[in-house]
Amino acid sequence: MIQFERPELLLLAIPVWLAYRQWGRQGGATGLIRVLVLALLVAALSGPRANLSGRGVDVIAVVDRSRSMPAGADERLRELIRHLERSRSDGDRLGIVTFGGTA
Repeated sequence: MIQFERPELLLLAIPVWLAYRQWGRQGGATGLIRVLVLALLVAALSGPRANLSGRGVDVIAVVDRSRSMPAGADERLRELIRHLERSRSDGDRLGIVTFGGTA
């Protein structure tokens, strides 16, 4: 099912349609392409979302392990990852990407 983050922006279709009728009318394939592009633009502005994967949330933690990190940062990062693992629900996935000196 498709949901919209800002469904009120779908009302922009009215002035866009009026502007098209006033200035952008074209016959044949060009007119059809213009209508499709305008419809896609209005739909994209309204923020469509579709839940295709079913249930769960994917979280990716990007961890800097370079020497520029302050002392004790490794332990705080481990605690953060433990907290993320404990708070996962069914279907949730956790990914960890590390970079730095000895990643």
